[in-house]
Amino acid sequence: MPIKVLDDWNTGFYSWWAQGIDFAVSNGCKIINFSGGGTAYGQTVARAITNAIAHGVIFVTAAGNEGGNVLGFPGSLDASITVGATDRNDQRAEFSDSGPQLDLVAPGEDIATLGLDGELWFDTGTSFSTPMVAGVCALLAAVRPNLTQAEALQLLCSGAEDQVGGITDTPGFDTSHGWGRLNAYHSLLLATTQVDQVRRTYNHVELSWVSPANAGSRQPYQVEYKSSLGSGWVPLTNPSAFRYEAGRTYWNDDGSETGIATSTGYFRVKLRPPQ
Repeated sequence: MPIKVLDDWNTGFYSWWAQGIDFAVSNGCKIINFSGGGTAYGQTVARAITNAIAHGVIFVTAAGNEGGNVLGFPGSLDASITVGATDRNDQRAEFSDSGPQLDLVAPGEDIATLGLDGELWFDTGTSFSTPMVAGVCALLAAVRPNLTQAEALQLLCSGAEDQVGGITDTPGFDTSHGWGRLNAYHSLLLATTQVDQVRRTYNHVELSWVSPANAGSRQPYQVEYKSSLGSGWVPLTNPSAFRYEAGRTYWNDDGSETGIATSTGYFRVKLRPPQ
């Protein structure tokens, strides 16, 4: 649903923003795209965002367009999913703000959109990058209806393409690109992770599942084990147990991980925070 929180000059009080967020929550919105920002912290807005996330809403916002090293508000909040912009060459756009709270980037230069007159416009800014990420969040929520803010962030960042933005796009997280450039397909593959092949003998087990192309560099998976239905899950931490091939991940154990014959017990695959 469209919710107007700015006036005809593209400005608005923080109280309007908070009212818009509250309205979205009370009317059942799952994803909030907030393509706006200010320079100062606003407690009322921060409380509205915290409340939205507590109600299961995914909150996505823009980094800002000053080209500086300070993110706009509410992009500067740790709780927000904050999105910067890339240009036509997949580089960080010069106008896109950077900072430690930046989570990922998405295309934001010369983006096709409809103007108020119904004509096709091409415009630029992190405000156009943000709805791309929000749209992917909607796809993720379609396959995971109970998706939380933390889970959405994990899926987005683990699925993002790293080191595609030039020399400033360093391995892993950096303040100019966050965890990388949005990749909807990767994130959706992660959201639907399911073991589909199991090979098991007395002293050996191999699990396998479909995975995104960047799984080998991201290493997003955690395998957990329990010996019986009534026992707790135990993380298995040996990274050498994983093998990554194009489009598929394998995990092997000969009993050295679990300490027992792996013909008994239960395994599951989970996602871990982006690396």
